[in-house]
Amino acid sequence: MDWGPISEWAAAVAELLAVSVALFLPYYTEHRKEKRKIRNLRVAINHLSQQALAGEKDAVVTLEIFLNVSFLTTSSTEAEQLIVAGRLILDSIKALPDKHMESYSAAVQKINKLVAAVNTAKHRTFTKR
Repeated sequence: MDWGPISEWAAAVAELLAVSVALFLPYYTEHRKEKRKIRNLRVAINHLSQQALAGEKDAVVTLEIFLNVSFLTTSSTEAEQLIVAGRLILDSIKALPDKHMESYSAAVQKINKLVAAVNTAKHRTFTKR
């Protein structure tokens, strides 16, 4: 039984690897791109929420526009869950009582907990409550 020269075996293995990379590289690239989108969504919600809590009125409008655009352009379930959590934060910020009221600090603490949940994997369980 003749198995052929080793150079043909090396060429066949190299060809198999090349085809495998060509088939799976687009999936891997898309996966990394989606992970980057999720990370950017988390960072933006966190940053804009903190700005809104600091009293910047433009941050509330910017956060609302950002969430609307993100919702229209997203295709992943995880991004949709983050957007729902972001909407909950936005609604809570809009419903904040006056700074001089007693319930203001409790409301801010609640919003900070929501923002912290967005920055962790807990947002998945949080949005289902």
